[in-house]
Amino acid sequence: MPQLAVSLVNLASSLNSIKLNDLNYKKQSLINVKKLVIYSYLVSPNLIKEVISKTGLEVIFTNDIKKATIIIGLRKYLKQNLKLKKFAQQKNIPIYIVNRPTFYQIVKLLQVIF
Repeated sequence: MPQLAVSLVNLASSLNSIKLNDLNYKKQSLINVKKLVIYSYLVSPNLIKEVISKTGLEVIFTNDIKKATIIIGLRKYLKQNLKLKKFAQQKNIPIYIVNRPTFYQIVKLLQVIF
């Protein structure tokens, strides 16, 4: 009887291991699928590229707002640009706002996105 209990415990632990591996695989596949196309509005693309290189995320930059999946911009200037807001709303493109273009704020922003 004790051997049966031990084998059941081993079976349960191996099933938990399989479930965890399956969850890790699904998480990795979601991350691989989720490639962002960023339109940077008055935030230095070099700053964003620096953050991305340090974090290891895969991102594509575009100068064409129609190809973007997200917009990153400065609060001060996005308040004034109603055309950009309206276009993003029509195309369902989320706008992410930073107060100041600092390394720390871009890191926090990308952590929220991913």
